[in-house]
Amino acid sequence: MSEKPRYPTDLNPVALEPHYSRHMNSMTAERLEGKAAIAEQLALRDQEIENLRTQLQDARNVQAELARGYREEHERIAPLLAACQPRNGG
Repeated sequence: MSEKPRYPTDLNPVALEPHYSRHMNSMTAERLEGKAAIAEQLALRDQEIENLRTQLQDARNVQAELARGYREEHERIAPLLAACQPRNGG
């Protein structure tokens, strides 16, 4: 049983510029003519994309934790801040 393509197969290369030309030029310069050589390069790119996605998610998690800590600290000191505000008419 063949695997369903992950991406559309009826793409227009012109719509993919400048990426398409850059890859075609790189593949020609690197003499990537066979499926195995092309698959190696795609695998390297997939691995790099996966690593970047993991780093992005880690950064988002850190940001969420910092925001949560900020909110908790703000709630904790809110009564102190309110007590320090000048009173109207007083």
